[in-house]
Amino acid sequence: MRIALAQMSMEPDMEANFQKSLSFIREASKQSVDLICFPEVQLSPFFAQYDLSAAQFKVLKLIYMQKSKTARVVDLEREFSMTHPTALGLLDQLEKKGFTTRIPNPEDGRGKLIALTEKADAMQAELEALGNAVEEKLTEHLSDDEKGKLILLLRKLLNLSDQEV
Repeated sequence: MRIALAQMSMEPDMEANFQKSLSFIREASKQSVDLICFPEVQLSPFFAQYDLSAAQFKVLKLIYMQKSKTARVVDLEREFSMTHPTALGLLDQLEKKGFTTRIPNPEDGRGKLIALTEKADAMQAELEALGNAVEEKLTEHLSDDEKGKLILLLRKLLNLSDQEV
C-alpha cells in the first residue's frame, strides 16, 4: 500500500483549500497512491467561526457521544492516540474558551472528569451539524461503497497506530 502525506498552507477561503486538496489528491492518484493523509489543521477553517480547532472539535464530539456527557483524560488519549501533555493542552484551551470544565470523578476520588459547560451543551446540535457537513464535503465525490471502504481502511490504520511498533 502506498500512503502519501499532504502538507499545505491554509487560506482563509475554505473553497480554495478544498481545491488545493483536490489537486493533491489528483497528483497522488497519478502516482498510484492508495491513501493520502492531510493534516488535521486542514479542517480548522471550518470551525474558526466557533473559535475551535479541529482537534478541539473532536474532543467535544467525543464527549457529546458519551451517555454521561463526560470523559476522562485517558479516554481522549486512547481515542485519539495522543500523549498526556497534548490531551491536557487541548483541555486547557477548551476550558479557557468556556466549552469544558473539570469536575470530581465520583468513582475515583483523585481523578477528574471533563464535563461540558452550558455553552457547549447549547451548541451541540449546531456543532454536530457542522461536523456532518465537513464530513460530507470531504467525501462528496465518493460513492457510498467508497465511503465504507475509506472508513474500513482508516480504522485499520488507527488500529495499527495503537500497536507497539
